Amino acid sequence: MRIAYDILISLTITHPYFSDKVLEGFELEPDTKTTLLLKELKLITKKRINSWYLLFQTDGPFATKLSSLVDKEFLFTLLMTESSFYSITDDSYLPGHLEMLFFNSPINSIMIPEKRKVYPLKFNYVIHHAVRPVNFKVTTAKGKELLNEVITDKAVTQKEIDLTPNGENIYNIAEDTVPAGSLENEKIFAKEDINAGPFYGTVYFKILPVLANDAVNHFRINVESINQQ
Repeated sequence: MRIAYDILISLTITHPYFSDKVLEGFELEPDTKTTLLLKELKLITKKRINSWYLLFQTDGPFATKLSSLVDKEFLFTLLMTESSFYSITDDSYLPGHLEMLFFNSPINSIMIPEKRKVYPLKFNYVIHHAVRPVNFKVTTAKGKELLNEVITDKAVTQKEIDLTPNGENIYNIAEDTVPAGSLENEKIFAKEDINAGPFYGTVYFKILPVLANDAVNHFRINVESINQQ
């Protein structure tokens, strides 16, 4: 039986500090939902030098048509295993304390980092405003409202947020006075286990409908060096 695979997604990471800008010291680990999806769709991952690939079977017992994979979403934890990485990289590509980098919305397939605070899936959020009433909202990355309520009691200074039903992902928290006039926004990443050890960031992929030989589902992260002009 002939078995063949093709590239569904590819990601290449470069860094000007290394020869030919090749950064090999990284790994991508799927989150729980993505792990289940990979098994369901019979997809496999492969890393070669500084490029990472997500492959689907085009011939064989688990052959899949590309059209059936459109709109599937994947979330991977990006780990940096290069020991010198943090000392040679520009601050714009380094997360701060209790922060991570979220790589999404590529421009010309180049993924730009966005810094987000890291929270567990269930936590108590400290409300910034002292005045009341305050309108409090929690939305998903796609703008779906998970929580929208007005807090009038001054004694309420924290709000319990449980994102367990929605899972590991990015979320936006907004609070504003009523009437609106003093908006506070916080961009967060809710992680299943924040005590599992340090990690660099998260990479989000969504399969787009493309024509043959199109490069829409091929991405790059071009990390900047600390000495880069």
